[in-house]
Amino acid sequence: MNFHEIWPVNSIIPIWSKLLSKELIGITEVHNGHCEMYIDDTGRCFGLSLIHDAFYFEGDSFSEAIENMLLGRRSRPMLRPDQKSVGLYGETFTAEHAAVYRY
Repeated sequence: MNFHEIWPVNSIIPIWSKLLSKELIGITEVHNGHCEMYIDDTGRCFGLSLIHDAFYFEGDSFSEAIENMLLGRRSRPMLRPDQKSVGLYGETFTAEHAAVYRY
């Protein structure tokens, strides 16, 4: 991981900021630039795939998010209101799936 401020070029971050009612600050690129990590003012961490249309919950704190990543724990996918499903880990998640993070 290379920690540095990142500026979202993807228009999806303002949408998620609005849905979460929180400003999201980009803090690092992850997995060789395949995704970016964002943090909100409560410390919750989220990931944005740069490969496909997926946004996901990483952890309730920075330390939890990093631990989850280092130990290979799966992130919890999130769905926008306009999404019926989202692909992550080669799996398709719908709103009914227990792994989906409810915001």
